[in-house]
Amino acid sequence: GLVTDLKKDRLLVAGVLEDSREDIEEINSYRYRLTAPSANLDTVFQIVRYEFNPLLSPNTKFNDNTYNVLVSTGHIALLDQSLAESLNNLYSSENAALTWTSLTFETYRNLGAEFMTKFPLRFRSGPMNSGPLNEILWNTADKRDLASQFNAVLVSRMAHNRVTFNWFEPVLKEIDILLEELENN
Repeated sequence: GLVTDLKKDRLLVAGVLEDSREDIEEINSYRYRLTAPSANLDTVFQIVRYEFNPLLSPNTKFNDNTYNVLVSTGHIALLDQSLAESLNNLYSSENAALTWTSLTFETYRNLGAEFMTKFPLRFRSGPMNSGPLNEILWNTADKRDLASQFNAVLVSRMAHNRVTFNWFEPVLKEIDILLEELENN
């Protein structure tokens, strides 16, 4: 039912926030190294070629089946007005969170895809993950271009994480308030 859906959403949102927190820490570690007095183009090269993982999961759909049934059948009107309003506000907030984070994710994905057309990033199943072609591509890479494009990729990824926090933290609070309200009634 509704409580189960909300508990699943709470786990989902907490997981998204934790993933973003870890991603920010990783990006901050890159930022620290890239702004150090000893940083040079080889620092960027090292990070991108051997350390940076471009993969980022998009945020997924919330568990709104019970809510949708309540709305479509009109049974939401049977709930306490305050509770119904809180539910409507939560699902509106969740949809807004997904909309905004989807936009920033797409921006990151597009920049990352463009970046990967020039620089063969490591993937477990990548066709040129290793071997002589990989070496040729990296040995002929323009390190200034690499640094400039990597900066754009990281800025986009940080923006995505910021938007994720700005939208998902309030959603988590709304879920907690609703769960408490439902469990007390």
